[in-house]
Amino acid sequence: MNLLIIDSLFSRLESLTLNSISTYKLLIILFYLKSLPYLSSLSICLNNCSHDLGDIYQIIFHLSLKYFRVAFPRHPHLCITILIAAQNQFSSIEYLFIYHRCTFNQLTIILLHTPRLSHLHCFNIIESKDHSKSESMIKLHSLTHFTMTLYNLEFNDFEEFLLKLCSPLQLFDAKIESRDRRYLNADRWERFISQNMTSLIRFIFRYSDIIDDEFELTFYHSLINRFTSSFSIDRKWFFKLFIEEDELIYSILVELSITGTCLTENNEPLINKINFIFNMTKITYLDIECDQMTVSMLITILHSLINLNSVRLSNSALCQQMDLSIRDKIIFNAFLNTNKISKTTLQNVTENDQIESIIKYFPRIHFF
Repeated sequence: MNLLIIDSLFSRLESLTLNSISTYKLLIILFYLKSLPYLSSLSICLNNCSHDLGDIYQIIFHLSLKYFRVAFPRHPHLCITILIAAQNQFSSIEYLFIYHRCTFNQLTIILLHTPRLSHLHCFNIIESKDHSKSESMIKLHSLTHFTMTLYNLEFNDFEEFLLKLCSPLQLFDAKIESRDRRYLNADRWERFISQNMTSLIRFIFRYSDIIDDEFELTFYHSLINRFTSSFSIDRKWFFKLFIEEDELIYSILVELSITGTCLTENNEPLINKINFIFNMTKITYLDIECDQMTVSMLITILHSLINLNSVRLSNSALCQQMDLSIRDKIIFNAFLNTNKISKTTLQNVTENDQIESIIKYFPRIHFF
């Protein structure tokens, strides 16, 4: 591309995508994009960042864009220095997608430049190291869709941010990874949404707990059953629980998913710790996609889920000939005598004897 004639060749250009570009080349191209009056959509994927990314944003804010997407897949610690927006010097961007690591304070500064946002998606927001808080925060009165992935930020700070952001949100999708268990306080979420997000239609929430030797139940774990209150159910916001790669993930979607994990007897102490959560949340749907789960562990989990009415099994140990210990036989027979499962979905199960085993274990099945 001859950058010197980009203005004459592309004067009617409305949308541009730049893939695998360095910040050095990008800065040159951005200089010429200023002369394109019809350009409204710009997508950038960086492969090298040798400049302060704030320089990129400062130029972007002066383009007549409505849609801007920026990605840096390698997720390094980026330098992003952006000056506070001068009065009446705001961006026209309405759709903003940020796919690079960004501190919470850096995001706040970016939002000061983009008061017209209707859709905001940011997927790698981390805690700010300096812990200083920006007192400035512009109200995003047009923001209706907000999706974010957030790491290591305390709930108090996140709530304060949302309060400043307060807008007519219709969709709020948050994935949280933090040691702060206050995110599990369903009553607090209900109060906040009722008072500050009165237009909210969809609330999608995932909070990840690390399951390790230090994992302990807290007071806040005892509150998660409130996610199944009438406030959530009336809005069709359902609670979902995942066990995934040594993580316990709570999600507003009542079901349990176990994927990508090798659960053996060595994990039984951890399962016993979270049995309390299984019982409290009244899980009705179980989804297992875990080839290496032992029969003993599967039986322990099934016995804990007394409200199950539906299961989805993929290569499950239940489909194989089982050699059970006396303890497992007692637990499994107790489960078989009381289970309410009436719907089963099977994946990667093709043999007749495997299907017959499932029918034997779940005699109340009405649907496959």
